Amino acid sequence: MKRIIVITGASSGFGALAARALPRFQREYDGTQPGDPVEAAAVIIHIASLDEPPLRLLLGSDAIHLAEQNDIARIEADRKWRDVSISTDFEAGGGSKVYPCERKSSTERPTRP
Repeated sequence: MKRIIVITGASSGFGALAARALPRFQREYDGTQPGDPVEAAAVIIHIASLDEPPLRLLLGSDAIHLAEQNDIARIEADRKWRDVSISTDFEAGGGSKVYPCERKSSTERPTRP
């Protein structure tokens, strides 16, 4: 099957590089990827028929691995900057100590000292 790739909105340097690299990557990766495209298609068709399909679906061990690595990196970065993030709350030193989703009503607002 012949694939046609159109890249728009990129700088001319990037577009030219991508136009050469992407088809080569697809040729070299096709058939060597860990996942089976036929199996993936069957799963997608099944998921599409569900009343409550997942919001996000990772297909293949490579996708799982990359997503886990990304999640770990994001969590580590969030932890590193946690104090700075919390410092933006109204109450000095960490806000109301109650996350908005834990409040009893959406109109309830923590009191300031």
